Amino acid sequence: MLPNFVKPQDLPGLSVPEWLLHRSEVSPGAKILYAYLAAHTCAPDLEEFFVASGLHQRKIANGLGASQRSIRNWLRELEGNGLIRCDPGGWGKCSLYFFPAHRWQKNLQ
Repeated sequence: MLPNFVKPQDLPGLSVPEWLLHRSEVSPGAKILYAYLAAHTCAPDLEEFFVASGLHQRKIANGLGASQRSIRNWLRELEGNGLIRCDPGGWGKCSLYFFPAHRWQKNLQ
């Protein structure tokens, strides 16, 4: 009897954009965080931005099986490379994560 197979495109989960996957400037953890934030975006308020919101760092850490410290480090890494912009939500509020257009993306357009 043959085993059951699943089509890879039917597997739920995160996708790291190919333009980011091959960049050595970004750590694997930061790439996965980028994919996680991108998967939690809502409709753009501004035409040039998509926003991930409603995510506390603790919730992100739990979702990725990582520590909050790792999440903070990866967020700084993503911001430092211009891949996201983080607007802190303040005490007890969620941060907003914006996805500005990036020069690395233009090779795919």
